[in-house]
Amino acid sequence: MKCPRFGIRIALAFLGFSIPGLAMSSALLAQGSLPANSLPANSLPSNTLPALSPPRPPAYPTPAYPMGAYPMPAYYPASEPPVSMLMNGLLSEYQASQDEERKKQIVEKITQLVQKQFDQTHSMQQQEIKTLEALLAQKKKRIEKREAIKDKIVTDRVAALVQKAEGTGWESDGQPFPSGYALPAIPPASPPVSLTPLGPVPFGPVPFGQGGSGPTSDAQVLFGAQTAGLPNPFQLPSQTAGEYPKARVSYEDFKELVAEVEPHRSARILSLDQFLQMSKQPNVMVLDTRSAFRYERIHIQGAKHLSFTDFTQANLAGVIPTPETTVLIYCNNNFDGNQIDFASKSAPARPSSNRSLGSQVASQEKPVQLALNVPTYINLYGYGYQNVYELGELVKVTDPRIQFEGTMVGKDK
Repeated sequence: MKCPRFGIRIALAFLGFSIPGLAMSSALLAQGSLPANSLPANSLPSNTLPALSPPRPPAYPTPAYPMGAYPMPAYYPASEPPVSMLMNGLLSEYQASQDEERKKQIVEKITQLVQKQFDQTHSMQQQEIKTLEALLAQKKKRIEKREAIKDKIVTDRVAALVQKAEGTGWESDGQPFPSGYALPAIPPASPPVSLTPLGPVPFGPVPFGQGGSGPTSDAQVLFGAQTAGLPNPFQLPSQTAGEYPKARVSYEDFKELVAEVEPHRSARILSLDQFLQMSKQPNVMVLDTRSAFRYERIHIQGAKHLSFTDFTQANLAGVIPTPETTVLIYCNNNFDGNQIDFASKSAPARPSSNRSLGSQVASQEKPVQLALNVPTYINLYGYGYQNVYELGELVKVTDPRIQFEGTMVGKDK
């Protein structure tokens, strides 16, 4: 009986596999490492990683979320069976086999694998639908709640604006707004401006939002402004004292963001094992936000770098592939045993007149931790990168489970 080779080709095209690289899978099958008559069981228990929730967009429009729309949730299951490896091994065995009966058995096993892959994809799609329905229900509930107290919201907002204008608000220094003060207008949307320099300048085009190899230089920013007919962003306007608008600083905005981030972050603290396992999943990256000097000396193997001081919407887009990308973060305070390159960020506790006696006594027992992870997490969330996870353990730099790279790795410090 002639074997249906056409069916094999369809299965191969459906799964996106090519013939090269089948020898390794075939060898594993021959050694018994991957039995041909069964699927290997998951190598990790289902509860190894924490439950992953889809990223939430910011409450305001950003380039990553133009209308604050919810992105498609991303799911990263624990460890799935190596379907591709097993499929390649079966196809290799099919090509080498001269036994038509054995080829029929191989076709049956390939059919089982394709059905399994279809079922897994269908299950994930069903879960995505459930997640989106839950998000929509939550959003509808919030909108209905706001609508019910519309008058109170409007009244409170007007009162706050009036207090700010009169200099009697919470953050006011007692001075009202300068005469004629107005909030800066929101610039209209425009297509990306290419920053290609003219002449022998050592950098190339870096359009906004299209990524790049690193932070945009001052020269590129200046050239882009000139190309677009905008004023020099580094030249201060000729203003006299008392005429400057307020700085683009809002402690109230920061407090609101911190309050929103706190419950989100509390469910995304990982052990070292979880951190390392998740780093191997697709669409996951490790981000190091320490200084470039410390990063170059030593960092977790494979970690990407962007200094915290260089965080902007454009610079982040040049390092993180998409807003849905899972970002794993760590900082100096995660490592013990190298106080040169992983110096702990902490300050001695000092009594405050605003604290109760009990809290002052308790504060003397430990220093104030000022880890970079906290502002990194808050800012990533604020910029729209909310699928963030943080290493939550103090790890020995000599732990064999973790690999470092850099100019000082393997050298005596």
